[in-house]
Amino acid sequence: MQIGGFRGPARRVALLLFAIALLGADRSPPSSLPLGYPPIPVPTANPPTRAKRELGRQLFFERRISADGTASCADCHKPENGFSDAVPVSRGVFGRHGVRKTPSLLNVGYQPVLMWDGRAPDLERQIQHPLAGYNEMAMTEASAVAALASDSRYQALFTAAFGNPEINLDRIGQAIATFERGSLIRSPAFDRFILQGDARMILPAARRGWRVFQAKGCITCHFFEAGNPFFTDFQFHNTGVGFDTEKPDLGRYYTTMRLEDRGKFKTPSLIGVAERAPFMHDGRFQTLREVVDYYDRGGTPNPLLDGQLKPLSLAETDKSDLIAFLQALTPEDNAQAARP
Repeated sequence: MQIGGFRGPARRVALLLFAIALLGADRSPPSSLPLGYPPIPVPTANPPTRAKRELGRQLFFERRISADGTASCADCHKPENGFSDAVPVSRGVFGRHGVRKTPSLLNVGYQPVLMWDGRAPDLERQIQHPLAGYNEMAMTEASAVAALASDSRYQALFTAAFGNPEINLDRIGQAIATFERGSLIRSPAFDRFILQGDARMILPAARRGWRVFQAKGCITCHFFEAGNPFFTDFQFHNTGVGFDTEKPDLGRYYTTMRLEDRGKFKTPSLIGVAERAPFMHDGRFQTLREVVDYYDRGGTPNPLLDGQLKPLSLAETDKSDLIAFLQALTPEDNAQAARP
């Protein structure tokens, strides 16, 4: 592992962040970021302000922008579950259930694209998918705007954030993106163990698990390096999950319509992974042990299985150490987004 410099997927991420900066992106003050975290890329069209962030916080917990008034962003992205959910698929309006596990929003501001299949190009536009989703909020833009415009408090909040009380989908997306980008940043003690060399930060079993994680190639997709401390390559891979069913979810294929993308899903970050069971895009595994066993077997065979997946031949001690390592990635700061 290299701590200095970039290579592989981390180089692509670094170049992406640099390109955004060249385009004039605002940056969060370095003092507000965890140790080793790069500046958060922010589009020039949506500069962050305290008023916009507060509006986004209110909207994140607002249920009136759902068809039956029962679903908000926070009802699926629960703060107490690492901004994910504790069930395989979340429940939306009218008791309807989704089809994929709610992904975590921790450190979401660093993700080049959003959602399991990458169909949302940025945080500003991501809200459009759950807002209109039949199994999620099932809301039209006009209905969402009307629900907010009838509340004088929101008129004041939009005025403070944007200079006038106009409410529209773009502004809703910008406000929620500003809240998520600036408020949901967390890092584990593991980062200080690596960057400061303090072995006391994590348990011996976790340190052994970190060595197993590297030696067995887990770090290839769940990439970690200076400048990319998120344990993801931000890429899409077919790991075979779901290919033991009659009709597997084809993931990225539904977005790109490229045959080679069948069964690919975005590599999730491992920051806070121990807090957000169940696991995988379909929520099939209840424990980290099940996840480790799955990858130890080499995934589920299928014609497009990622070539990097091979049986790992892990010893029992390797498995327990790997789990201890994953548990060590729980953020030190477990503060939840302040509820309105």
